Amino acid sequence: MARSTRKIEGDETVHYVSPRAKRGREKAKIAVPMTAMIDVTFQLLIYFILTTVFRQAEGQIPGTLPRAGTSGAATMERLQTPIKITLHPTGEANEGVAYEVSGVHERIADPQILKEVLKGRSESGGSESPVIINARRDVRWRYVVEVFNQVVANDFKNIAFQNTT
Repeated sequence: MARSTRKIEGDETVHYVSPRAKRGREKAKIAVPMTAMIDVTFQLLIYFILTTVFRQAEGQIPGTLPRAGTSGAATMERLQTPIKITLHPTGEANEGVAYEVSGVHERIADPQILKEVLKGRSESGGSESPVIINARRDVRWRYVVEVFNQVVANDFKNIAFQNTT
């Protein structure tokens, strides 16, 4: 086997060079494929721009204040006394409900009677009065929704929910 030698300038000694060193090793170059990364980034950017839905800012509720002198004392009195509808569970396993309406002395068991009472209050000019639906925790949700639908059907605008134990 032949030996490779290399001569270094200024040195008279002949140095041995191994075949592996003769072949030489190229240092590994780490190259991140930037083109692919930029392509993916732009595709994601375009996807999110195209699929974004722009909505109005939340928390802005349009409303108007009453003008000075236009509302009478009777209207203000009606606004101060809300119609309170309390739902009481009835029957075993709370499968029924009884309605208690402020100003009515007896509990109402029939939703049609409740509808007539609300219609009478609405027709007498009380549709701007606030309505508070007060349901106990053990009242079934469908009865609360039924009362809400009847209140909305009678053109009441100011509706609130209250939960009691």
